[in-house]
Amino acid sequence: MRICDTHVHSFRSFVGADDMTLKNMESRAKRIGVDTIAITDHLMSERDVDELLTTRDDILSFRSGKPGVNVLFGVEVCEVNHEGMTLLDEELIRHLNLELVIGGVHETHVQQGASLEEVAVMQHRHHMMMMENPLISILVHPWWLDREEFTRLSLTWPENMSFIPEELTVELAHASRRTHTFIEISTMSGLCNRDASAQFRNDLQRYYQLLMNEGAYFAVGTDSHQISEMESIASALEMVKKLQIPEDRFWQPSF
Repeated sequence: MRICDTHVHSFRSFVGADDMTLKNMESRAKRIGVDTIAITDHLMSERDVDELLTTRDDILSFRSGKPGVNVLFGVEVCEVNHEGMTLLDEELIRHLNLELVIGGVHETHVQQGASLEEVAVMQHRHHMMMMENPLISILVHPWWLDREEFTRLSLTWPENMSFIPEELTVELAHASRRTHTFIEISTMSGLCNRDASAQFRNDLQRYYQLLMNEGAYFAVGTDSHQISEMESIASALEMVKKLQIPEDRFWQPSF
């Protein structure tokens, strides 16, 4: 099985550090045994399209030098309203010549002072909308929560994952199996998330275990914003080994 990191941000992204150049990323990937990386900068507004086109050209030029690591051109789509709408359509996919589309929830979409139970229901609703979108191949960082947003909305910061009903996880796994949409085992926005408590990170193992037991498909993504974070893929691969996820349930490049 190829080791693929399907969620990496370049220096052209507003979240990417200056060291996230293609040369640096390829060198680090080669060092840590990653065969394929996907550059997946955000599509959050129409202003992002020109930057994405420049990134695509960078990748095509880089490939001409026959690098030792496969570099894919992808995009991370985000919901742009409370109804889960994204800016991506088939025409834009063709225009950008995208090779991978990943998508995930980046807001809570709840009102000031909402309960964690309300957060769970709304987040799950948006997870499901991403899963049902035929243009999206991978659901990224499920249950990543923005601590600054929680503070702004006076929401209780969760110390564990007990606020997420098991039936929601089962429904997500069944959607993954039905739509063949992969669910990201995330490191920097999950297993290695500095904002999450140790208990929350530990609970992620049980969460992924339930997804696996219910037949979900998986991808591994670090969501790296700086070069050192790419090494966190080791945590995801360790989780894969613990859960004994079969190889045929992993995202793999088509080449």
